[in-house]
Order: sequence, then C-alpha cells, then structure tokens
Amino acid sequence: TLSPDAVANNTTVHNYTVVASLDDPGCESDMSAVRKVTVEPKPVVVLSGQQDICTGNASEIQIYANVTGSAVPMNDPSVVATWYRNNQETGIASVAASPNTLIYTESPVPTVQDEAYYYHVTLTNVGTGCSVSSEPYPIYIRPVPTVFVEADQIQVCKGGNVTLTAHIDNANLDNIVYQWYKDPVAPALANIITGATEAT
Repeated sequence: TLSPDAVANNTTVHNYTVVASLDDPGCESDMSAVRKVTVEPKPVVVLSGQQDICTGNASEIQIYANVTGSAVPMNDPSVVATWYRNNQETGIASVAASPNTLIYTESPVPTVQDEAYYYHVTLTNVGTGCSVSSEPYPIYIRPVPTVFVEADQIQVCKGGNVTLTAHIDNANLDNIVYQWYKDPVAPALANIITGATEAT
C-alpha cells in the first residue's frame, strides 16, 4: 500500500512495475507491464465572510469559499460543493463566482440569536472521487442592540463636567462600535462628536 504524492501540488502520474522471483537464483519473472497511477493535488478551501449578522439589518448569510491548489476550476460540472451547518447538510447550492471562488447564500437567516452556527463545505470531484473539506467557519446571529445612556449627573454648572456611559442591554458583543452625538436632529443625526467612539 502506497500513498503517492502530487509533485509540486500538480497532477502527477506515477508508473509502477513489479518483478516476481523464487528463492532459487535465476528464477525470476520478466518485469510486469507498467501500471500508471494518477495523483490529483489536494486543494485548500478557506471560508470567509461577515461573521456577525444583525437580525434587524441582514436578510441573508453569505460565505465565500476560496480554493487554492485545485487542478479543476470551481465552475467545472465535475466539482460538487456540499454545504453544512452544524454538520447538517443545508441543501443549498453555491455559485461559482470565479474559477477559484464559490459563493454560498442562505436566506432567511437562522432565528436563534447569540449562538454560533458553524458552516463548512466539502468539495468532491465526481470524476476522481477525491474530496476535501474546509475548516468550520462560525457565523453569529445577533439581535439589534438596545442602548441607553447613563449620566453621572444630570445638572451641571457652566464649565463643569458630566460623564456619559452607553450600556447595551441585549447584546453580547466584543466588537461594538459607538458614535456619540450632541443635540441630534432625527433622522439625520448630523451633530457628530468627533472622536467620541467609546462607551464612555
């Protein structure tokens, strides 16, 4: 049993022969006919895309599968892409955006919030039977943040200071981006406080 390699990650043909002999000297067969074995390269599949999905703003999940080292383009009919969510087949087909890229679109988005949904794709070449899978790619479904402002004091003298703190009460995010406004006029919210992008 052998595990032949693809030279330089290219389709490689190896030739094998065999000679059979007895223990007696000179009792040896002729060399067998050549048996060719074609080794297909094993591509690498890396997923990318927006990982935090806000239920109030997004109607779909979109994931890109970027494939390198494949001898066959992704738009070839011999390539079958099977997508999984939490190890369950989704039954949703992807589209070849280029010879090296697949786009997977799922709509509507899952409804359970603040949980990770792990996606992966398996690519199979039906001609050779070779297959490769990506690593799991987490997608988080987030609720629309509800924010309120706390002030350390609500009345100050001219020249005094007040500390304002924004609190998010329904989102467990580590990448919240804030923007403070002074005397905003809805819906434009044009009076941006430059540089005020922290919770406090």
